[in-house]
Amino acid sequence: MDDKVYNVLFLSTTNSARSLMAEALLTTAGGGRFRGFSAGSSPSGVVHPFTLEQVATTGYSIERLRSKSWDRISTFVSLPLQRLEYNAIHQEVTALGRPPAQGA
Repeated sequence: MDDKVYNVLFLSTTNSARSLMAEALLTTAGGGRFRGFSAGSSPSGVVHPFTLEQVATTGYSIERLRSKSWDRISTFVSLPLQRLEYNAIHQEVTALGRPPAQGA
């Protein structure tokens, strides 16, 4: 059996709700096989209260949740973007007309 842990980055615009919930859900439900991360193109700087409420039910530490820029994601998670196996990009990010560079 493969013991590899897969890193997944969820990108959105404000990184205040859905991408944070996806980060928490994948990390907690992934059975140790996945680590979720999230970031935004224009982070709001705050985590939506509903997100905090929902994430608290997963067992994921809400203290870890931050609305952060994709420009600084490797600083926050101490993980070079080259080591991310999957990038999940929310539709509103690509609607900005400037999706992240290939391979990021």
